[in-house]
Amino acid sequence: MKTAEKIVVFIVIITGFGMLTVSLASLYNDLSLERGVMYYAVDFMFFAFSVLLIGGGIRLYRRILAYEALADVIVDEVLYERLKPLLEQIAFSTVEIDEVKTKLSEIENELKRIESAEYKVPAVGNVMFYIKTIMVAMFFFGFYLFMINFILPYEVFLYVVLYVIWWAFITQEFRLFDRMEAWVVLCIPILIVPSASIIIDSIFGMVAARAVAFWSAVVYAYLYYLYAKKLATSPREPIKFELLKASKK
Repeated sequence: MKTAEKIVVFIVIITGFGMLTVSLASLYNDLSLERGVMYYAVDFMFFAFSVLLIGGGIRLYRRILAYEALADVIVDEVLYERLKPLLEQIAFSTVEIDEVKTKLSEIENELKRIESAEYKVPAVGNVMFYIKTIMVAMFFFGFYLFMINFILPYEVFLYVVLYVIWWAFITQEFRLFDRMEAWVVLCIPILIVPSASIIIDSIFGMVAARAVAFWSAVVYAYLYYLYAKKLATSPREPIKFELLKASKK
């Protein structure tokens, strides 16, 4: 396992235990102060997330170990078996040097493909993608906790940041900054969330507005992830700044 991956997995697990402690302390305070059901729901939500974070970190650790074991098996069984006849050919024949070089080149390409499949797979199915997703989720939860624990001016407009966090992460992973569709998806929460939050706050209160903002951001992230996967495999049509070109002329 790479040192960087060890550090990331360790941070994920420690953060999970930290959030677990904070959620239990918050639940104790809410029970002592006899707060409303919404506060208990938020405490339970963070408790569940911390448990998932700890379990996910342990699972990632086991998966990376499995990849290492698989790489060892490939080297021991596949690579050695391919190199053995080649070494014999090199020892007993100089006529087939070109063929030997070709086979060695094929083996080198195969090793590069295996390494690419393990560490450089596009977002879907890559261990590092899951690790980065967990890190972004922690930042997302941290920002949300900051908002609900402090009275901030124009809070309804800050809800948009919850959506932008996921949009920026997914767009970066799928390299979609040059796609007009991705920018259209970003405009959706910017146009809808502030006004919708003001309406919900005036009718049901700030707690309900915060809950709706949180869960809608989660749903937004999941739907955009599915759309980004499909968009990444479709023909790319970069954004054309025709007006900018015309002004330069």
